[in-house]
Amino acid sequence: MESGSSTEEHSKDSTISICVWKLRRYGRFIPEGKAKPKSSASNVNCAWKIFESSESAGQLELNILASGHLLVSQGQELLEGFSLLDAQSFFENPAQSQTVCYST
Repeated sequence: MESGSSTEEHSKDSTISICVWKLRRYGRFIPEGKAKPKSSASNVNCAWKIFESSESAGQLELNILASGHLLVSQGQELLEGFSLLDAQSFFENPAQSQTVCYST
């Protein structure tokens, strides 16, 4: 995650974002058995799908909405969406450097 964040409100299809962070990279863990091998010669499954910000794919953004939802998007595509209501019961945040790890 880049060091800067924007706390100004802006509209995205009439949804108000309270906080927006521009991301350089975002990774999604893929459970064993659902991951595809990197190549046919490899016996090791790829455990992470990595998304990178680029001009062609679009900017990665993490949004916290006024409705209490956390969204990760790239361009116009929604990659992840979580309700933060009652988040203390499932959200774990061991932050290291500029990395945030969480599990649901």
